[in-house]
Amino acid sequence: MKFLQLQYFVAVCKHENNITKAANDLLVSQPAISSSIRELETTLGVKLFNRINNKLLLTPEGKLLYDESLKIIESTEKLELLMKDIGNRHHRIVIGVPPMIGVFVFINIFNKFKALHPEVSIEMVESGSLEIRKHVLDNHVDMAISVLNENISSRLETVKLIDTSLVLAVSKKHKLAKDPYVTLKMLEKENLILMKADTYQNRKISDEFEQLGIKPKVLLYSSQVHTIRQFLSVGNCAAFVFKEIADMDENLVAIPLKNPIPIEIGLIWKKSNVLYTDTDKFLSFIKKEYEGNAL
Repeated sequence: MKFLQLQYFVAVCKHENNITKAANDLLVSQPAISSSIRELETTLGVKLFNRINNKLLLTPEGKLLYDESLKIIESTEKLELLMKDIGNRHHRIVIGVPPMIGVFVFINIFNKFKALHPEVSIEMVESGSLEIRKHVLDNHVDMAISVLNENISSRLETVKLIDTSLVLAVSKKHKLAKDPYVTLKMLEKENLILMKADTYQNRKISDEFEQLGIKPKVLLYSSQVHTIRQFLSVGNCAAFVFKEIADMDENLVAIPLKNPIPIEIGLIWKKSNVLYTDTDKFLSFIKKEYEGNAL
């Protein structure tokens, strides 16, 4: 019996014996969970589920395993975090931050927190909003800043930091610079810069184009603000960015989308984790700064 098998089994039970929902929550494939449960049944020599009318129902043996597995998983996670805390992780917080969000959200948070707690070291791990959620669930980072708009795992806690939106950023010499708004249809033949595939923004914009039957002309995929600015300065392309990013550069124009795409940005962390002392300090600071935004 493997620990991962217990994790998969418990996830299915928590999602009312629904393998598909458990797979989505764990960010793994449905066949992987199904195979794991079959192997677990074979190893233990008991049947964990009965299938009745295309629904899975826990057997008495399955109910017993579920109750005991909850205790094992909780104890193991607490022990892991405790040992990491002992193992020279005092006074250090590892935070996942998407590059573009870091420019206008994380810097202000970092400066205010460090002014209050100069003894705490912060390590920043950069990745897109979608990938960063996996890092939190896998305990690769203590917490992260992420877009909150969709598919937030039930295993994550969140505090909303700000509301923003996507705009089309162009150089002042771009032909669209004086337009009051743009539609995706207007951009069908424009050279575009999209954020990387591990971002919510990329998936959202790509889905919107697909629904219109438009294949956008993507010049570049990048989430690096400096790189995007350099390309926009030439004047022959446009980029979907957060409104705050465009407003920070006097050489850029932020054109609203006729059909706005609102974005919520927040702090996320794993529910079951025992927070380190300094991580708890950071979370308390965030909750105080953004009081009333806890979700």
